[in-house]
Amino acid sequence: MEPGRFLALKILTTHATALNKKGHLHEIDMLEKISALDANSFLPFLVDHFEISGPYGTHIALALTPLTTDLESFRQTAPAGKLPLHKARTAIFFVLEGLVKLHSLGIIHTGAHPCLSLYYTLLDAYSSSSSM
Repeated sequence: MEPGRFLALKILTTHATALNKKGHLHEIDMLEKISALDANSFLPFLVDHFEISGPYGTHIALALTPLTTDLESFRQTAPAGKLPLHKARTAIFFVLEGLVKLHSLGIIHTGAHPCLSLYYTLLDAYSSSSSM
């Protein structure tokens, strides 16, 4: 790992860990598929996963590249809670881009909630896509 690099840890509940081990939940499999893509694909990138023991049992820990904010929190930073049109278009573009990449891997995202749409840095993404 690069010095100064940050990672986000997602610790699964003991129940979710058991479901993953039984093959009923496929979070690790899906994250590994996504991570085979470019790390800058605006999707979570799995760096590593491991198990930890806690007072209530074993948990799977997922080490991911950190995402900066969810769409709902980003919207709330705007005056009157409304994003300017150019930022809303950019956000929609990247949500659709992420969905297209997921679908290309055979993954269907069933949650359509603003808090489930995370971004690396929407403003950086906007500046790099101003040629859209």
